[in-house]
Amino acid sequence: MGYVNDYANLLTPNEKHHMDWLLKTFSRESRTDTIIIIVKDSGDLTPEQYAYWLFNCWKLRRLGRTGFLILVSLKERRVETEIGFGFEKIFSEADAENLLDHILIPHFKKGWYGSGLLHAVRELTKSLYQKTGMAHA
Repeated sequence: MGYVNDYANLLTPNEKHHMDWLLKTFSRESRTDTIIIIVKDSGDLTPEQYAYWLFNCWKLRRLGRTGFLILVSLKERRVETEIGFGFEKIFSEADAENLLDHILIPHFKKGWYGSGLLHAVRELTKSLYQKTGMAHA
């Protein structure tokens, strides 16, 4: 498991590398894990169920850490998020919805998946650095 997991081969190597670097840097500095998972479909589960299952299966609620997961399921045309309890203190459900509504979904509607995710990761890490008072990398 990396920070960016593209099982649908949607991202360019440069997009994936840049997002991975941003998320890895913030994770190292903040003890939080933000994971992006892109799949062709969510199988027998709904995308919401699959995101919840992945969040728990990948143990994003480890001791002393907290996490945030973004799942993109292409066939169902869905983006789902899961937010760990500790993560909600710095990034709420409303913040996640804002990220989806104002950045991801408009980009995705134009077919700009990689740039939409990269822009969302930039905005997410910028917001998290501001909210935690940490110096931006």
